[in-house]
Amino acid sequence: MCVRALITEDGHLSDDELESMMDTNPDGFGVSWFNNQGTISTRKSMDKKEFSRIVADVQLATNKPVLVHCRIATHGGVCLANVHPFNVDNLTVFAHNGVIDCVEVDPEGRISDTREFRDTWLKHLNPSWLDNSKLQDSMGEIIGNSKLVFLTSNPRLADDYYIINEYQGEWEHDETIWFSNLWHRRTQVHHQYFDGGWDSYPIGMQ
Repeated sequence: MCVRALITEDGHLSDDELESMMDTNPDGFGVSWFNNQGTISTRKSMDKKEFSRIVADVQLATNKPVLVHCRIATHGGVCLANVHPFNVDNLTVFAHNGVIDCVEVDPEGRISDTREFRDTWLKHLNPSWLDNSKLQDSMGEIIGNSKLVFLTSNPRLADDYYIINEYQGEWEHDETIWFSNLWHRRTQVHHQYFDGGWDSYPIGMQ
């Protein structure tokens, strides 16, 4: 199970929150944001200090949504190639939290379930599905206890970000940051696998 933060225009991810995300999910870090040209840039790193600097610079440079992902490997090797966010196309990126069971896992263990899902499903869908609430709900059912966040500069879409299975995460900081789970909190956290997905909560809370 990984952790993801969608930082909206009025949000700011603190250094402590990012450090906790990286400490509990240390297998690679990625961030996507809107650059000065209005398109999406992505940076990835395997180094905590480097990634902390990248996120700090990104938050200073943009007043649009930012997508941060910290990975813990469940399928696929620990390498930059399996670090989120991933491009769906030239205008849209996405990050995933959970385990996707509707794809065949690479038998050699190199490619993550998220990359398989992107190549098997997402690349073949018309981007307009993101503006269709029924198709969003259907996608939520397909991925079960997983969560997806999309960041897009596609001018044909109504919004610049979309969350699939949003209710499974948490809006915090006056609803300016959406977290996929609780790994950003500086507390001891229990994680549990059930019904094809992971959940997490501070010990003492269920």
